[in-house]
Amino acid sequence: MNNILKQSQGQSLPIALSVPDRAWHTMTPNEVESHFGTDSSTGLDEATVLQRLAQFGPNRLAEAKQQTIWQVFLEEIREPLIVLLLGTGVLYAVWGNIGDALTIQCVILLLVVTVIGTFWIEIRKVIFWRGNPQQ
Repeated sequence: MNNILKQSQGQSLPIALSVPDRAWHTMTPNEVESHFGTDSSTGLDEATVLQRLAQFGPNRLAEAKQQTIWQVFLEEIREPLIVLLLGTGVLYAVWGNIGDALTIQCVILLLVVTVIGTFWIEIRKVIFWRGNPQQ
């Protein structure tokens, strides 16, 4: 289990960061510091920081993929309750009263439009706050 971490190209990393012999959450802070060659009071020196930055890249999470309005619409249409209501509307149109079928379909349309509208408002908020971070 003490393997050298590999880059995605399959090359060995310049810094040999091995996998610990036991789970990281069971290690003491001193053991973690020793394993990764750092000190919690001083941190990494600048040369090591630059080397690891070049090796691993910046410490950032990947951006989440944005959903389009159509993807949200299709996701909502596939919800079990919506599918049940759509099926009920079709059955009412075939065997029952067309007025009831249209009422059911209008309710479904209203539900889906409301969800999409809420999603759109939330997306606009995220875009606004990314452009105007709080002071």
